[in-house]
Amino acid sequence: MIKIIISLTPSLLFLSCLQVLDSYKLVKVKTVALLLLLGSIAAVVAYFININLISFLNINVHHYSIFIAPIIEEILKASFIIYFLLKKRVAFLVDGAIFGFSVGVGFAILENIYYLNNLGEVHLLIWILRGFGTSIMHGCTTAIYSIIIKYSSERFSKINLTLIPILLIVPVIIHCAFNSFIISPIAFTIIQLTVTPLLFYIVFLFSETQLKGWLELSLESNYELLAAINEGTLLETKVGVYLQSLKISFSSLVLVDLICYIRLYIELSMLAKGLLIMKEVGIHNAIIEEIKSKLDEIKYLEKKIGITGKMAIQPIVYNEKGIVWINKLLEDVRTK
Repeated sequence: MIKIIISLTPSLLFLSCLQVLDSYKLVKVKTVALLLLLGSIAAVVAYFININLISFLNINVHHYSIFIAPIIEEILKASFIIYFLLKKRVAFLVDGAIFGFSVGVGFAILENIYYLNNLGEVHLLIWILRGFGTSIMHGCTTAIYSIIIKYSSERFSKINLTLIPILLIVPVIIHCAFNSFIISPIAFTIIQLTVTPLLFYIVFLFSETQLKGWLELSLESNYELLAAINEGTLLETKVGVYLQSLKISFSSLVLVDLICYIRLYIELSMLAKGLLIMKEVGIHNAIIEEIKSKLDEIKYLEKKIGITGKMAIQPIVYNEKGIVWINKLLEDVRTK
């Protein structure tokens, strides 16, 4: 029992700290649980690949653990991160850190359970190193990859497929260095426990500053567009010029529905941002009913304008930075 606690607690405690530091709580507990499970699945797949490759390549186990195992394991862990990024489930860098660390911890948990059952009686120091060293390493390498791939996607406004394998070099090198004992495991663990909290703290500060800055700017632009719609001056704006160009493809009635849809979407967007701000101070329930009623109305309009209509106004309503978390917040409201 002591071995289990020592080998599993540090990484889970670190993950809990990340959740606490995330003041906006955009990554739900159930999502973290799913990521832990996926990380464990990656560990199972890695186990079968590794034992078969060692036999096939007829390679020394120590050399395999340094040069090949890190590549296999980091690819498997990173595959889930790429999937969630492509599905637009990762909104900001802080989300990327939590997603990556959760998958890595899930991997480490199952790996530690396996070693606990197969190593037999070993010195307690081994389990301390596995708990504070190996487990944290697995979480950190995947978190670092998740952060840098998310950051690069923001820079290029999309995920650059070429960078997916290139950036994977970073976690692989860290993993290889850990397994090679270039630095003693104790020294590596101390360095890791010193650098990792600092790294995550910087990421969290940057992410929250980025989010608050974007929040202020987007609220202002949304307000201006909504005011133009309500005051009847929409056609004088760039959005109005674009909508007029759609007259060729849509009837006047459909164009009216499109404008109504845009107005509702902007209102929902502003309410979602308000929900995010109010959630931080614990009074977010005040506008949930209003959001629900608007969701019902926008669902009705979606059926009227159809897929073609939604595609036509995509440049207007879906081009905001951070639309991922807006949709996530609205999904949360739908379930309440």
